[in-house]
Amino acid sequence: MKQMFIIQYLIVIATITIMSSCKKDFMDDSLSMKTKIQNPVINNQKSAYVQGATSFLLYAGQTTVVGIVEISVTNDNLLITYNMSNGNLLDDASLFIGESLSLMPQTPNGAPKIGLFPYKSGSLNGVSSFTFTIPLSVLGGEPYICDKTFYIVAHASVRILNLDGSFSSNGAWAGTDRITQQGSWATYFTFVFACQEDIIAEKTCETAFAFGQNTFIDFDLTDSRWGWVYTISDTGFYETPLYAGAGRNDISKGTLVGTLEMNFDGTTLTVSYNMLSGFEMDETQLFASSSLPTTIAPGQFGNMHDLFEASSDEYILQVSGDNIYIIAHAEVCSYNF
Repeated sequence: MKQMFIIQYLIVIATITIMSSCKKDFMDDSLSMKTKIQNPVINNQKSAYVQGATSFLLYAGQTTVVGIVEISVTNDNLLITYNMSNGNLLDDASLFIGESLSLMPQTPNGAPKIGLFPYKSGSLNGVSSFTFTIPLSVLGGEPYICDKTFYIVAHASVRILNLDGSFSSNGAWAGTDRITQQGSWATYFTFVFACQEDIIAEKTCETAFAFGQNTFIDFDLTDSRWGWVYTISDTGFYETPLYAGAGRNDISKGTLVGTLEMNFDGTTLTVSYNMLSGFEMDETQLFASSSLPTTIAPGQFGNMHDLFEASSDEYILQVSGDNIYIIAHAEVCSYNF
């Protein structure tokens, strides 16, 4: 019975030892080689914009151009801007917008009732510009407004600059299409909301290492994981490429994403990460020592920067010795459209 107990005890100890060893190797490997991370940045909404003409003349007394009315879409708002010209001034503005002129406040004869228009500036006391900001959601929002025609009746009370420097007051309307064929000469204009699908951008992140004279395998740091150790044996300036996704240390299968610059004066080591156009870094980890590395887990390198879409990064370290061993890791990201 005692012999059986001893055998069982030895089996348990051996099992724990094996599991501990495997766990260490797994932890090192999982930290040293991040698999590709997909971080989709998706906006599958439709973005509206004004199709066709965006500027309409503002007429006073039917024939005198006193400015323009411009329309645009910005940040989910429709902007309708009165811009006066030639020294003319704007005293107030009133606006109707809708999918039909039948929705406009009007008299039995169809003439607009300006006092009941939904958008009014109030007294402006003679300005050169004024903008109505209308949320697209008020008009129905996307995708409802897409490809729909909207009617705008834009009125203004203006002061017209005369040749002698004096001003005369008058009413003004934007556009050239008359609302009624008799009576009021009030005019309107129309526009169409066009919509386009927003771009779907996918952020892809991959582990990257600086190329070196030796691989992790050469230094018995792992049996299979890829990555390199760069060795500096003298003072001076050094430069080496940064590769992402170079499995089995095959740079032909990897992607050149940037360069690593190293400047060593014997006691101070300056290491600079520089990304190529189209690539950015979300984090970097750096091992730099006169002692040989004992791990390939970036989180244990002793130097780490948390970044966000950075194009460069720099470390300044105090090190000395006959040989300086460097492992430079980065999480490199790009957007695919």
